[in-house]
Amino acid sequence: MAGAWLIWSTGAIDAPSVASNSTEANESALPSAPAPVVETPTIVVVPFETLSDSQEYGYLARGIAADLATDLSRLTQLAVVVAAGAPPAAGVGATSPAAASDSEQLRYVVSGTLQRDGQRLRVNVRLADAVSRRHLWSDRYEAAADDLLAVQKGIVSRLLDVLPLKVGDAARESVARRYTRNPAAYDYFLRGQGVVAARGRHENEQARAMYRKALDLDPTFARAYAMLAVTYALDHRYRWPSDVERPIDRAAELAKTACSMNSDTPEAWWALGFVQAQRRLHDEALGHFRQAVALNPTYAEAWAYMGAIHVFSGEADKALPVLRAALRMHAEGRAYFYELLARAHLFLGDHELALINLREAIARNPTVPEARIFLAATLAARGEIDLARWEGEEIRTLFPGFDARTWLDTFPMTDPGYRRQLAGLLAKAGL
Repeated sequence: MAGAWLIWSTGAIDAPSVASNSTEANESALPSAPAPVVETPTIVVVPFETLSDSQEYGYLARGIAADLATDLSRLTQLAVVVAAGAPPAAGVGATSPAAASDSEQLRYVVSGTLQRDGQRLRVNVRLADAVSRRHLWSDRYEAAADDLLAVQKGIVSRLLDVLPLKVGDAARESVARRYTRNPAAYDYFLRGQGVVAARGRHENEQARAMYRKALDLDPTFARAYAMLAVTYALDHRYRWPSDVERPIDRAAELAKTACSMNSDTPEAWWALGFVQAQRRLHDEALGHFRQAVALNPTYAEAWAYMGAIHVFSGEADKALPVLRAALRMHAEGRAYFYELLARAHLFLGDHELALINLREAIARNPTVPEARIFLAATLAARGEIDLARWEGEEIRTLFPGFDARTWLDTFPMTDPGYRRQLAGLLAKAGL
């Protein structure tokens, strides 16, 4: 796994600034069709390098990076971009095409290593000037292996002290409320985060078990409620067997609990938006995503799902700038970012760009049905019927029992024209 690095420069993301944290104020302050422009990444964060032979602890490295990015964004009001991969040899450069144009602006690099040795966790963090390659600062953190929480808070605190930023105690306390008081609960939460993104039934059940263990240890952990809600929304979306009769209703209840428990948590509003999107309540979902980005302007997942809402509602043209911004904020890009972008290109008739993004999505996560379904539809739209039918057979092999009509029943697209177009293309693909 690549070494962690963080790059700080003078650029910024043109995202809305909101004075109030109330939902009503944020919705009125944010544009109905947000189109943020990312000039330069101010901070770029990638996972720390794990020195253990076991890959089991990769979730720790990813967890440090994700929470470090969110904390720095909320505390400093600077743009934060999440990336992956080692910094280039010269110490300056981009990690993906999405960040390539920003390479000349990069200035500071934070690299680090993480090692779990028995019952101890050791993290080394270094800050260097990317241009001069001068070593500016380093520190070592050591804690009990089940107390990553203490290490995480220590890294954020020291970076805020070292970087030329002024952050008040009130702001630090606000961010601290995102966490749990229980180190073991935080560990279980990160374990759940490490598998839920796979979008597989088995992984979804694993994640749910981890979030429940986190809540057993800390019943006030809002982020665990939020992500538990997402697992039930995925049960509904993919018609997986669930432990409740109506998983989407359970998801809504849990997500609302997360928001009421801690309204300053961006992930809680994102989860509620995700759940309402699955219920096809797109106006409500869009409002919740706006609340999430009001709390964290560089929350890439929230921007991405705002783009998804535009496609679901038949406005693919509005989705493109939002989805591209999400990819700039998360420079390495999650698989579903590319898949969402491909959907927009398909409905806008740009089949070539749709294919490019779908292949990128499948390369990053081959287990998600939507990417392959839209690949079959795009091939059919290009008139490549034999390839589309071949892809249709692959879908049936990978997802036994797949039926396009059943899948469309829970697919949250509401625009009738887009639905008819998609159904027709899938029929051409033999699905």
